[in-house]
Amino acid sequence: DAINDLKRTEVSVEVAGRARSGEKGLSALTDIETPIEARINTLGLGQFGLKIIPVVVDAGTLFLNDPAVSGQFGRNAIVVERARYAKVQFTTIARQQGLSNVATLDQEAKGVALNLSYELAGVRADLGSSPIGFPVQNVVGGLRWSGSDDGLSLGIEVARRSVTDSYLSYAGSKDSLYGLTWGGVTRTGVKLDTSYDGEEGGVYASAGYYGLTGKNVAKNTEAEIGVGAYWRAYKTNDFSFTTGLGLTSFFYNKNLRYFTYGHGGYFSPKSYVAVGIPLEIAGRKGKLSYQIASSLGVQHFRELSAPYYPNSPADQAELEQFAAANPTINIQTNYAGQTRTAFAFKIGGAAEYQLTPHLFLGGKISADNSGDFNDTSAAVYLRYSFEPRRSPVGFPPVAPKAYYQGN
Repeated sequence: DAINDLKRTEVSVEVAGRARSGEKGLSALTDIETPIEARINTLGLGQFGLKIIPVVVDAGTLFLNDPAVSGQFGRNAIVVERARYAKVQFTTIARQQGLSNVATLDQEAKGVALNLSYELAGVRADLGSSPIGFPVQNVVGGLRWSGSDDGLSLGIEVARRSVTDSYLSYAGSKDSLYGLTWGGVTRTGVKLDTSYDGEEGGVYASAGYYGLTGKNVAKNTEAEIGVGAYWRAYKTNDFSFTTGLGLTSFFYNKNLRYFTYGHGGYFSPKSYVAVGIPLEIAGRKGKLSYQIASSLGVQHFRELSAPYYPNSPADQAELEQFAAANPTINIQTNYAGQTRTAFAFKIGGAAEYQLTPHLFLGGKISADNSGDFNDTSAAVYLRYSFEPRRSPVGFPPVAPKAYYQGN
């Protein structure tokens, strides 16, 4: 069994889906992914990995004659306000300005993400692309070193990853009225993490700093800090119950959460702090391994006000001049800031069953809220091991990762 683990080659296929609440055509998101992954171990000479991930993302249809949403997209705010001033539909003003007769925009994209990886002696490198076929595509990847001794571990990672909060940040958007393309945001930076794991529990901490860029999107920076502790309240060879306390915090320089030209469509508060109490049950029974996990707590965040066009002074100036010339219709030229404190939760579960010495069937579900949106996801997968596994199944289950979950 030990030799088999050193040369274990596995292939997995998963169907994963997630749904994020929000406005159709803007912040709402449906994401269906089918990760196909191979991991090849080479008798102590490292592990090679290959991922091919077909992806379909859909934010719904944007109705341009609905001023409540169309003005929040692209350069449309000026046309929306001119239509409101003239008391006609958006498409009427658009035609008069020689733009387009289009009344709807379908926010859907399809692509295939690729990733190659290699890991040896605590060093892992990977290189790939965001989904090829999306309006905006990026090269992504990372390099990580980690080591441990007597329960103490330390790690450092330098990486560039996609920001998958919304259709705009993930795929990038096209505005057929003006011929604009923007979005496809990446997060590039360094992260340090350390932990101590003992018999009864442990502690952990991490810190990171990143730059965020996208096609025709204003540049941004983010700092993050996380700390926590966990306690194995009950543990046997086949079961564990763990609880603890965790704190997550991050801080952005600019608020770029919106969908007008120059924004990135990702949650970017000036400050965000969440404190949660995690609870986890994990175990195995025969050929079945399982996990049930939750976290309950409180979150507090503050968002700055933001201009409609943070990366286009000319467009911002035109909107402000039109607003100044027509004070009676109360035209907004900036998104308002906000401060909120709310309940935070995350709940999920996973299970895996060994059908044969070579074949495993698994699935997972989760739901959580962060900021002011809700996320739900589910997946089912098959994993085939070319070397038979005769030792007891491990727990908790480790499912393949969809692209939006990172590498």
